[in-house]
Amino acid sequence: MSRKTILSGFVVVISMMLLFAITPTTMAAELPKVTWKWQLCCPPMSPGFLETVGLKRTPESIRTAGVVSLAKELARAVSARTKGRFKMKIFAAGELFSVPHAYEALEKGAIDMWYGPPWAFSGRNPFGYVSGSLPYSITTHDQAYEIMYNTNFREIARRAYAKNNIYYITGAMGGKDGITSTFPIRSMADLKGKKIRGGGIKGKVLTALGAVDVKIAPGEIYTAMQRGVVDGACMPFFVFGEWGFFEITKYVALPPVFGNWWIDWACNLDAWNRLPKEYQDILQEEADAMWKWILKVLLPHIERSEQHKWSQKGIQYITLSGKALGEMKNTVYPIWDELATMTPENAEVVKLYREYLGIK
Repeated sequence: MSRKTILSGFVVVISMMLLFAITPTTMAAELPKVTWKWQLCCPPMSPGFLETVGLKRTPESIRTAGVVSLAKELARAVSARTKGRFKMKIFAAGELFSVPHAYEALEKGAIDMWYGPPWAFSGRNPFGYVSGSLPYSITTHDQAYEIMYNTNFREIARRAYAKNNIYYITGAMGGKDGITSTFPIRSMADLKGKKIRGGGIKGKVLTALGAVDVKIAPGEIYTAMQRGVVDGACMPFFVFGEWGFFEITKYVALPPVFGNWWIDWACNLDAWNRLPKEYQDILQEEADAMWKWILKVLLPHIERSEQHKWSQKGIQYITLSGKALGEMKNTVYPIWDELATMTPENAEVVKLYREYLGIK
C-alpha cells in the first residue's frame, strides 16, 4: 500500500471522528432559546407542609411535595437537559389570569402551559369530567399508573383536548379524594340530607348518594364546617391535614370517592408544535418520570404520613362494608353513563374503565 493511500485513509478516519465529535455540539448550539409562561391553577401548599413531608426526588433536587415545588422541579430538569435553552417561567395561580380564565388563556396561547384540575374547566371541555379517575372506580395509585401507561387513555385525552388547541402531556399531582365529616359514614343512609361541600362531578355523586351538595370556595370550608354550615367536605386526602380539617372533623370514609384523581400538565398545542423535537422529547420524558415518581413514591408517602398524624389527632377511618360499597357503586354508575354521553372521547374513557375493572 502506498504512502499516499495510507495518508488519504488517515485523513478520512480523522474527518469522520471530528464529524461525530462536533455534530452533537453543533446541533445543540443551533437549537433555539425558548421560554414558556407556565401558570399554576392550584394554590401552593404551606412551607410547614413541605417541611413535614420532606421528601426529595433526587439528592440535588428541591423538596417536591407541593404543586409549586413540583413545577419548579420539572422546569429545572428540562432546563438542565437543554443546557438552559428551554426554560419555563412559573406563575402562581391567578398571577397572570384568574383561575377560571386560565384554561381559555391556554387555548389561545396567552400562556404556554398550565398545571391544574381539568374538572374545574369541564364547562369548556366535558372531557374534564373524566380526565383522571371516575367516582368509585380505581382504588390505588398503581392502578392510576396502569391506566396512564398501559392503556390508550393518554391518546384519547390528546384527541379530546386538541379540540381546544391543547396538548395533554400527562397527569400530575392528584391523590385520593374523599369525604371527611363530623359524622360517621357506614352506608348511604348516613349521608341522607347531610350538607357536604362538593361541586362539579363531586356534587353529582353526593346528590346521587342522598347528600346535599354545597358549593363554597375552598378557603371557606374550614369556617363552614366549624360553624356547622356544612357537615363535611369531599377533598383530596393530603389537604385534610394541610388545611387543619382534623381539628373540626372526626371521620374519614373509605374507600375514597376517587382512588386517584389526578390533575393535568398540559400546554398550548401551537406552542408544543413549535418546539424542536428534541425539546418535546425532553419535556415528555421528564414529565413522565415525575408523574411515575409521584405515583410510586410521593403520594403513598404523603398519605401514609398524614393518616398516621390524623389518627393520633383522634380521626376515625371507617371502611365501608362490601354491601354498603356495592350499593353506592350501583348508585353512581349511572353518572358514568351520563358522562359517557357528553363526547365520543368521554364514552371511550368510560368504556376503558369498565373493561379495566371488569364492570359490565
